[in-house]
Amino acid sequence: MDTALTPHPHGPGIIVEHASGQSQSDKDEIYRFDSGQELPHVEGSFYARTQFDVPVQGAFGQDPEGQLRSDYKDLDTLLRRCGIEYFDKRRTMKCFWPASLLQRIMTKYRVVEELEAYRNTEPGLFHGAALGVLADTILRHYRKVFAVLVLISKGRFIQVAMDEGLDDTRLPLEMYGTTCQLYKTQKGTSQLKLVECFEGLGWDTCHRECFSEYQYAVDPCVLTLENDGRTPRHKDYHDKVVLPFTDEAERQTGGYGIVTKVTVHEGCHEFHALLKSVSSSSCANRVRLLMLPAYQNREQLRQEAIDK
Repeated sequence: MDTALTPHPHGPGIIVEHASGQSQSDKDEIYRFDSGQELPHVEGSFYARTQFDVPVQGAFGQDPEGQLRSDYKDLDTLLRRCGIEYFDKRRTMKCFWPASLLQRIMTKYRVVEELEAYRNTEPGLFHGAALGVLADTILRHYRKVFAVLVLISKGRFIQVAMDEGLDDTRLPLEMYGTTCQLYKTQKGTSQLKLVECFEGLGWDTCHRECFSEYQYAVDPCVLTLENDGRTPRHKDYHDKVVLPFTDEAERQTGGYGIVTKVTVHEGCHEFHALLKSVSSSSCANRVRLLMLPAYQNREQLRQEAIDK
């Protein structure tokens, strides 16, 4: 009897169907390939039946206030579920978290709950401190640092990070070397100092590399206006900075750059009053320089971008 190979409707794999349309489930079923060769079913072989259902994945951008405790496993799950999907698919992180969103997700109750889970696993954590007091300190000074640690499965190291004075004002950390060592800037100077709490047991190169990437995701740039309240402020951004764009469509390519229309997340710009006055959405033009000729200064480039 002839058979046909067809994709499984719910995910990777193949199933075998008879000409009658009935799927064959017998243990000694025969797979017929284009060559006409018949191969008996062998469990675990590359041509064996792999029929299974792929779990349904939740979408990004869910409402933090609408999440019941039974809806998520831990704070990491909640952060990812409520994060804003990032437009640049080349980055490691799939989403970013504006400051206002982090505040809504990381409530005192949820932070205490996360700390309690760590302590239940390791009773000696956090120097025996009251978790409510520790949570208050985290939310005042270490919210972004704790969020990054949670996202890379290192949340239990928040106390040692606090002991080293690694608060939110120290971000972003600088990463150097083949082992991705992280450095913080000494306050009041330009000197760098190794972050020692990320060098001990339980920390590998991949963890430090992930910390370096995610620290920008919890601190996306905020687009601001000049003092006149109408002109977008010109600023140069490092490649690692997370631009708060949720969508990008190419608009025009010139000799020295590409201008694209982007949608800016509402929590990452100060254009609300201006946009309301002109009845416009949260869109802007993004200019990416490919090459800047010597005779063209930044003010000329800025004016051309505004004119477009």
